Amino acid sequence: MKNTNSRAAAWLGCALACIALLARDGDALAAAPPGQYMVGIGALAGTVLDTETGLRWQQAVGATGTQAGSVRYCDLLILGGFSDWRLPSVLELASLVDESVASPGPTIDSAAFPLTPSQEFWSSSPALGTPSYGWVVLFDESSALGDDATQMYYARCVR
Repeated sequence: MKNTNSRAAAWLGCALACIALLARDGDALAAAPPGQYMVGIGALAGTVLDTETGLRWQQAVGATGTQAGSVRYCDLLILGGFSDWRLPSVLELASLVDESVASPGPTIDSAAFPLTPSQEFWSSSPALGTPSYGWVVLFDESSALGDDATQMYYARCVR
């Protein structure tokens, strides 16, 4: 799925985003502390609350699609009684990466997010300087990169 030319073109932007992520929170890609995620029950079933960030996540893996298709998917999602879901930014999505999990992963808390594939997930963030590219987070390598926005990757929505 990954085009080597598109990956090479996006590495500079990736480096800048990763630096920004680490500058924001030096352990942003470290393992989540025990109890950080609360899996929703009852009316909130299918959602996961990140008690550290306050973000509520779609527990199941969403649809696959282009970046624009993933934005639409999240905009239309109704889950846990909420209709204000959206595709996360690259920083929000990268906050789910658990680097204590070895590659090929999935590098995510599998108790909170079961059945997550070791694949790419779209963020809503455009790649810097390349309007036809967007950021994806790879849950097999614990990394992020810019890629052609027409590629087909997974979505996981947030609110």
